[in-house]
Amino acid sequence: MNSFKINLFTTVITVAIVALLTYCLYIWTDKEANVALFTTGNALILFATLFGVMGFSLESKRTLIMVRTISAIFFIVMLISCIIFCSVGTGNPPYIIVNGLLLLIYILAIYYAIKADV
Repeated sequence: MNSFKINLFTTVITVAIVALLTYCLYIWTDKEANVALFTTGNALILFATLFGVMGFSLESKRTLIMVRTISAIFFIVMLISCIIFCSVGTGNPPYIIVNGLLLLIYILAIYYAIKADV
């Protein structure tokens, strides 16, 4: 089984990066949209994916590389999704459904990558 260690320094950097990105997305958000939902949702999904890139380490280096690669890909996809939803100003249901599905697929991919112990 993989030993999971959280790196405090990189986690703090991750939080700072996500805070700046979320503020930037907050500025771009259409003011008629539910700004609180978009801001909170963007912060949570961007933190979840960026934490996977730089917030922890695993005992198995091969598994760590796989998890970081998956996380980086999903971080970019989620960031593009957040930018699109904040710019276009769609309603809440499409935002929740699309980003929720992407986040669940990401969690499932990470779970199977760690479980497989590549």
